Amino acid sequence: MDTVIDNADDEFRWLESLDAETVAEWVRDRNRETFGTVAIGDTFTGRTSEIRQVLDAGDRIPYPGWRGDGHYYNFWTDAAHPPWAVAADDPRPVPQA
Repeated sequence: MDTVIDNADDEFRWLESLDAETVAEWVRDRNRETFGTVAIGDTFTGRTSEIRQVLDAGDRIPYPGWRGDGHYYNFWTDAAHPPWAVAADDPRPVPQA
C-alpha cells in the first residue's frame, strides 16, 4: 500500500530547516518551557544530587567498550573526568550544560 504524505498539512515542516535562526529560537523556547516545568522543586534538586553521587562514586567498575576498528575505548566520566573534558588544542566547541 502506498502512503502519500501531504506536506501542506504538516504545520511543523518548517522545523526541518535546521540552520534557520527561527528554528533555533523555537527550540530554545521549548527547552526553556520544559526546563521551567521539570527542573523545579526539591524533588528535582534531590534527584540530581543522588544521580551525581552515583556517577562520581569512586567504587565504580570501569567498563571499556570495544569498537569495530579493533580498539578498546573507555569513556569514563566522574568528578575528576567530566564528560566534556577536552584537550586545550581541540578545535571543537565545548557543549554548554
